[in-house]
Amino acid sequence: RVVVGVKAELATPDKATPNRGRIEVSVKCSATSSTSFQGRAGEDLSLELSFALNRMFSVGMKAKVYESLCVKEGHQCWNLFVDAVVIDFDGSLLDAISLAAYAALADTVLPKVKAVASEGGEVKIDVNDAIEECEPFDVSSVPIFVTLTQIGQRYVVDALAVEEACSSSRLCVGVTASGKVASTLKSQGRGLHPAQIMHMLNGAVAVGVERVAALGRQLAELREAAAASDAMELK
Repeated sequence: RVVVGVKAELATPDKATPNRGRIEVSVKCSATSSTSFQGRAGEDLSLELSFALNRMFSVGMKAKVYESLCVKEGHQCWNLFVDAVVIDFDGSLLDAISLAAYAALADTVLPKVKAVASEGGEVKIDVNDAIEECEPFDVSSVPIFVTLTQIGQRYVVDALAVEEACSSSRLCVGVTASGKVASTLKSQGRGLHPAQIMHMLNGAVAVGVERVAALGRQLAELREAAAASDAMELK
């Protein structure tokens, strides 16, 4: 089980990318979820997971997603902080966190913001936080991780912790809804032949596209149920 929240803040964009906002992922592995997360091991794993997710997002998402977070070039942009806490764990940790992060971002709405030039050349920000005026965050190019674990001559998706313990190698692949490979991470075990890697990539893409589509349908159903519930309360 993973809990993910998204916090949005207005900030000054980086000088190197004045027309882009930022998305930062932070993962914390709770010591209560596994004895292997206690002490320094849990801290190191949290940093490793955070790095893998940040790398996948920065490389895999289209530039227009970050540009959509810009309010006024060189002055103001949105920073999205994606905070994940691992509460319970039984394998395929990156997959679970990335799916939860995708769902949290899909549920994120941002207030409409206007940058108004005032006298003296300063830029003032006008924020309209009315919920009906908020704009949903575009998750069309947000990738998720699909981990393939090699056990013998087979590749297992969504492996349990006990299956991971007896695996010979593991490859984590970032996949978008369109089937684009956003990133790859060889996390443990022996080396892989190029033919094996291509086979695993093809399998990861097929699974990833299906997962994103299934998650999108489930989120749509939840929104429809919530809207119907609100309509009943108004009556």
